Amino acid sequence: MLLSADFAPLLQAAHRLADDIVHRRVVTVVSDAAEGYNPSHDACALLAQAAAASARRRGQPVRTFEFDVVRMRGSASIAGAIRHDLTDPELDAKIRMARAYAQESGPVLVAEVDDMLRQHGRDAFREEWLVPSPPIPLAARFAGAPPFFERHGARRVHEGKYADVVRLEHLLPLERALADWARGAAA
Repeated sequence: MLLSADFAPLLQAAHRLADDIVHRRVVTVVSDAAEGYNPSHDACALLAQAAAASARRRGQPVRTFEFDVVRMRGSASIAGAIRHDLTDPELDAKIRMARAYAQESGPVLVAEVDDMLRQHGRDAFREEWLVPSPPIPLAARFAGAPPFFERHGARRVHEGKYADVVRLEHLLPLERALADWARGAAA
């Protein structure tokens, strides 16, 4: 969808999500962070923010938060951040779920989960931070360097593993389409 700029399914998902937020009177939406690691994560962040913006325009007070999937930034200094420390059983369940999801997704994700645990240690995943979604456009977030997913994608194309590279330039039209939709969705 990103490579072909076929955003209709994503706009429909945003519309359904906004309707659900309004009908269920949801006050908090949490999504992946737009970290530049995986374009799917970044697209989810954009979709959640647009749906929440549409719901707010329709009178539903809703806040948006994001969580780091990969980056694991320290969030204590971010205004409005919410911290939750997992108990031992919660941490065990989180790691079990991450491993089960990785197993379903394939060996690449299994290796990523194992690498994260080796690199950071089990207790690094005990702290959960929800950070208010920043109103910073993607182009500004990644102005200093291309996102990781571009660099990784280019390597994979060079290796013959991928046919195309998803680039930031493929996400920017989605960001605009969702913002335009959110501005007009309540009209």
